[in-house]
Amino acid sequence: MKISTIMNRQVAKTGPGESFAKVLAAMQAMPSRLLHVVDADDRLMGIISSYDVLKVMMPFYLDSNLAKAVTDDENFVRRLLADNAHLTAADIMAVDIITLHEDSHLLEAEALIKEKAVNALPVLDEQGHVVGEVTRQAILSQFIELCAPASSEQ
Repeated sequence: MKISTIMNRQVAKTGPGESFAKVLAAMQAMPSRLLHVVDADDRLMGIISSYDVLKVMMPFYLDSNLAKAVTDDENFVRRLLADNAHLTAADIMAVDIITLHEDSHLLEAEALIKEKAVNALPVLDEQGHVVGEVTRQAILSQFIELCAPASSEQ
């Protein structure tokens, strides 16, 4: 089965120069798991996941024990946002990414997702344009659908 049959075609895109505030706003409203950073020719440059945003926002010294001692977390988070306001999408994006093509197969997608420990992978056309993304959930749903007739016979 080809990825093109199960991929989400509604993807969120942004440019590399987009501000941190606009990246956050785009992520809040996006129809996909990833924010795809594209160049002027709409070619994929990188991706931004919620993990990427949280990784740059949280101070390196903050662990779970120290976090318990923060009594005013709202103001603490506001300060973190202010401290990172200068960042752009290019500063946050992951560039070492694995992609799939529309004609990639379901098992290849699942193997890559498992090997790379990610939740979603961008799907590109032959020119390197983002045409969708495939998620663990989409793959699992397809596995369940494929197994459903066999399990209902038992």
